Amino acid sequence: GKTYHPSINNIEYKAGYEYICNIKLDNKGKGIYTTDDFIAFTHLINGETEYNRKTLEDFYVMQDGKRVFNLYNDLSFTEEESSNILQIGTSEKEFDYTFNGNNHTLNNIRINDDGTNNNYCGIFRNVGTNAIIKNLIINNACINNITGKYKYGSLFIGYNKGLIDNCHINNGNMY
Repeated sequence: GKTYHPSINNIEYKAGYEYICNIKLDNKGKGIYTTDDFIAFTHLINGETEYNRKTLEDFYVMQDGKRVFNLYNDLSFTEEESSNILQIGTSEKEFDYTFNGNNHTLNNIRINDDGTNNNYCGIFRNVGTNAIIKNLIINNACINNITGKYKYGSLFIGYNKGLIDNCHINNGNMY
């Protein structure tokens, strides 16, 4: 009874690889549906005003006066896609919003040392007091701390002052 409108990004596809195309439901509205959306979100939340013709307003809804970022699909990242993911939050700008994974999984995220002198590392690098991160599963994540500059960190959160609720990490490594 529902209508689906598939959208496939215009990228070069290679033989011998599996490609996953998530279908965006028309009735869900703003949120994170694809790996491209998540990558754009990580750039925009850290202060960029536009990324691949998207703005931060494309990814959140307002609930009770707070920005809520919803993940609407399980996402599996390629090595190339992972190289474009930024850690969420910086030393100057905490992530101070709600991220609701809606019990979806982020698969194969690889975070590499970004060359900053931030003391903390994690997929969510710096989480503020008003933040809520909930209902999220991280699977097969890896953080490569090549230069060893970070003092504190984890696969999930480097520095946290917020609330973490019903989040899980399966199979991860830090180097």
